[in-house]
Amino acid sequence: MNDFIFQLNELIVRLQGKEKLVHNLFRQVKAFQKKLDLWIAQIAESNYAHFPCLQEQPRISSINREFFVSELKGIQEEFSRKFKDSRACEDQLNTFSMPFVVDPTDAPFELQMELNEL
Repeated sequence: MNDFIFQLNELIVRLQGKEKLVHNLFRQVKAFQKKLDLWIAQIAESNYAHFPCLQEQPRISSINREFFVSELKGIQEEFSRKFKDSRACEDQLNTFSMPFVVDPTDAPFELQMELNEL
């Protein structure tokens, strides 16, 4: 779990500080959730490529994969629960952060004319 705590701490550091835009923060959280998906799948298959501390274990074959998968799934569920409201705003965040790729007809009514002018 040391490797995971290191990754989580990196996320926390990236989310801290002044003058951070919400869409960038949300992107960081989404990226971390994708990493969780990857780690769960890889650990389930005994692939510890992203967990150097686990790789260094002398009896790597005796690692309780189910325990780690279960713990990561619990964390994944907690992230999903905590950021459920952010997912509901994802379209608006995308409109704000990437206005050139948003189809104006899919944008909120009050922004459609402005998006067409970009």
